[in-house]
Amino acid sequence: MISYIKIIIFVFTTLAPALSKGQSKFGIRTGLNINKIAFKNIPDQYTGDFGESKPIVGFHIAGFYTVKLSDRFLLRPEIQLVQKGTSLEYSFGETTIRNSYLEVNILGSYNILTKINLDFGPYFGYMVSSSHAGIDYNKIDFGLLSGIGVKISEKIGVIARYCYGLTSVDEISFRDPNNIEIAIIKEYNRNAQISLYVML
Repeated sequence: MISYIKIIIFVFTTLAPALSKGQSKFGIRTGLNINKIAFKNIPDQYTGDFGESKPIVGFHIAGFYTVKLSDRFLLRPEIQLVQKGTSLEYSFGETTIRNSYLEVNILGSYNILTKINLDFGPYFGYMVSSSHAGIDYNKIDFGLLSGIGVKISEKIGVIARYCYGLTSVDEISFRDPNNIEIAIIKEYNRNAQISLYVML
């Protein structure tokens, strides 16, 4: 937890200079995510060997600033600390994977109505901790995200997003009983977020 606090302090001190920019507005965002890891390339006859992937709840906290580019379009860079992972249920038990990432999101935000905007853009993440430290996970997580934001007041709003990972979290060489490789199983992050944000 102490390391998380240090990261959060880094988030805010990194973005603080944006406060001095006339056309920029600084804010914070936090909330919950529903996370899951998607498995790709599993041979049909071996699907059961990987257990059932179930969603888990995580948290996120972010600092961001918005730069007005036109009457309708904003640029919104963010630095975010986010938990991702999944729960795997096997016939012999269950295990939960929780990986924490420090992410940079580069978002375009388009106002379709006065108080409603659409967000879209890429994210770049680096894994800072894992509940399964013995597994050699890919530290880099790159993907796309999209969402919708609703302003409740001039300073407060809510955002709902979906994040789609494009780089594999882990790759597993799957072999048959004769030790012949028949597939490379890849794992990808998927998560949905709901956030409350406050403009400072």
